[in-house]
Amino acid sequence: MIDDNTIMDLIKSGDKKIFEELVIRHRLKALRFAQKYVKDEFIAEDIIQDSFALIYIKRMSYNNKCSFKTFLYTVIRNKCIDYLRKQKTVNIDDIKLRTPSAEDIVMKNEDRLFVTELLGKLNKEYKTALYLYEYENMSYKEIATIMIKSVGQVKIIIFRARKKLQKLAREDYRC
Repeated sequence: MIDDNTIMDLIKSGDKKIFEELVIRHRLKALRFAQKYVKDEFIAEDIIQDSFALIYIKRMSYNNKCSFKTFLYTVIRNKCIDYLRKQKTVNIDDIKLRTPSAEDIVMKNEDRLFVTELLGKLNKEYKTALYLYEYENMSYKEIATIMIKSVGQVKIIIFRARKKLQKLAREDYRC
């Protein structure tokens, strides 16, 4: 299997067909990431399409200093933030995670649903960092790049997010 940076090099040299492989490889996880921000599957899908289109258009400016995954999630995050800014009546801190669909319930066990509900109670910074670390298996360095923070700040954010989740879990469990 060819790594993402090699694929981007091939795309830069004119291989248009291989870009499809890159999209297929990252589309589903990228979609879930966007949905965490915008809370709407269709808008998230539009953002993902726009993000991949932008990456293809700007392919010549891509460099291999960071992983493609970091680059992709940064583009998606910025597109999500742009969308949310345009929705002036929406405050991202007040948005709860969407109610899981029947498909989500089948795919996820009760523990995951409980954690998802608790994640919805975190502020956007904690939620983003924890999601990227736990669900996307990104390194502290990759998360720092996406969130425009230092590695140390990311470690602190993730630590505090976990502590907050533990506290919320204890409170919810008592009810």
